[in-house]
Amino acid sequence: MKTHGVWLCALVFSSTLFLPSCSSTHSSLKEFENDVVLGKLIPQKNFGNFIDAKAISIDAFGNIYIADAGAPGVFKFNQHGDSLRAVIALGKEHDQFDEPLDLDASLTNSVAVADRNNNRIEMYSKDLIWQASIGGHESGSKIKFGYPLAVRAASAGNYFIIDGENKRALSIQPENSSQQVVTTSGTESGTEMNPVSITLAGNEFVTIADAASRSLIIFNNVYLPQARVRYADVQNVKLSSSENVIYALDKNAKVIRLFDGNDLSYKGSLAIPESANHVVAVFVYKNSYYILTKEKLVVCSKE
Repeated sequence: MKTHGVWLCALVFSSTLFLPSCSSTHSSLKEFENDVVLGKLIPQKNFGNFIDAKAISIDAFGNIYIADAGAPGVFKFNQHGDSLRAVIALGKEHDQFDEPLDLDASLTNSVAVADRNNNRIEMYSKDLIWQASIGGHESGSKIKFGYPLAVRAASAGNYFIIDGENKRALSIQPENSSQQVVTTSGTESGTEMNPVSITLAGNEFVTIADAASRSLIIFNNVYLPQARVRYADVQNVKLSSSENVIYALDKNAKVIRLFDGNDLSYKGSLAIPESANHVVAVFVYKNSYYILTKEKLVVCSKE
């Protein structure tokens, strides 16, 4: 599938930040100077009583899942904010966690949780019943990672994770116990990144916030760079997506920046409401903005 021309495109992409080659490239610094304000977020309600919330995901039915590293555990709410179930315990056994940092409920029948200090991805049903584990420190396994910082589930059955121990992005296929390193050159031996956040848009292209190049990078379905946008303060960015829109929560600027999920063209920004303090993540579902702080979830509409 990877022709000589595609590999040439990848090589050109990896050797330059700003020169347009086969992939689209945008300079975010200039675009942010002339920012487009897309509206105002109006808080409608808030709920939850978290200790140190880290991540949010919403399934196709509108159920809300929160990873709380302080509990430590995972909570499930309905759209009205009613608590439906929680799995809370410190430890190494199943139904126990040690600093859960991320989760993804996008697949129809499962919820994936990045259990950082246990070096694993835990798989649960939508009712938060444990189903399986993907271990990163299993003896004899070809899958090797540690301290997972983020996880995203793809419809093809693979999982994208940030391997915090080795500072790399991986595509893991548990069915055949294989993994692939995602690099900016498109080859395993190529230049790796220092990923700090990751998301998967509706087109199944993975977008990575890379601290090494201080940029956001979209990779296509064969893990070749599709587009890049320069982002100076990428260390403080938390990515999420809805359909083919990428949402970059900029914690320092206290704004949500919107990018096209195909080419990372910049759409504009939304200011985080002043009442939302210690914001850690944002999730957009059916035109509502779910702003997660360390202590609560603030649900907003856009004016």
